[in-house]
Amino acid sequence: MTVLLQLVSRFGPSLRGLLTAGLAAAGGLLLLLGSVLPWVGGPDADAVTYGAAATGTGSALGSRAGLAGGDAFVTLLAGVVAVAVAAWYALGRARRWQQVTLAGAGLLALSWAMLNQAEIGDVAGPDGATLDISPGVGVYVAILAAVLVIGAAVAAPRDVEHDLRVLGQRAEQLVRRGLGFEAVEKQQQLLRRARRRPGWDDPRLTFEALYLARLYLIVGHVDRGVQLVHEVMAQAPQRFGDDHEGLEMARAEAGGIVADANAQLAAVRQQLGMPYG
Repeated sequence: MTVLLQLVSRFGPSLRGLLTAGLAAAGGLLLLLGSVLPWVGGPDADAVTYGAAATGTGSALGSRAGLAGGDAFVTLLAGVVAVAVAAWYALGRARRWQQVTLAGAGLLALSWAMLNQAEIGDVAGPDGATLDISPGVGVYVAILAAVLVIGAAVAAPRDVEHDLRVLGQRAEQLVRRGLGFEAVEKQQQLLRRARRRPGWDDPRLTFEALYLARLYLIVGHVDRGVQLVHEVMAQAPQRFGDDHEGLEMARAEAGGIVADANAQLAAVRQQLGMPYG
């Protein structure tokens, strides 16, 4: 694991990520439960009609509440989405689209449930008379669940270090799976993001760039890796400043990469029967 990832990971799993996963999972499951529970209660709940219904004065649109009326399918879908996104956060993956998806699902479910809560009592019976009905338990469960999902979106990790950790872990996973070129791409993406923040002058990026150089060696781009080492170490004294220990660590890592590169080139020349020098 690279130095930057060690510094971030020493605090353990992201608490915000775990909190987000927990809230999203709880909200999503409650949305599923609230969707199947009754949305209409009261003495006349059994007399409620759904969809187009005949009345004493003609025809009218019946209740849209619950699964029978169709509105609960919206909250049901929102619950499925919330649970799916919660699984991504539980795996340690955090992307902007996940936060936006949670917020959208929560707001949609909340608006749908609150609209039903306000309109359920206005439904007329078959004879046109107002029914003695009230919002059922399912509506209130759906409202509570939607608030939890919105809370998960608010709590979702947005800090740069979390995103860098996710990218770095992904790069290392790809290396272990033998997918070196894909790992190089992820590490390059990490460096592009890190150059904006915390900034290219941050000495930790020296180690991240050296790790990219090592990945170049893994995929066979030895010259490119060595060139990157020289470019990075030329700027290292300015980055580290008075941190002599950090600079020595970077020099040791750079020396190891160059030594591995020389060994790799020597092995190639030996296979080709060429003198090394």
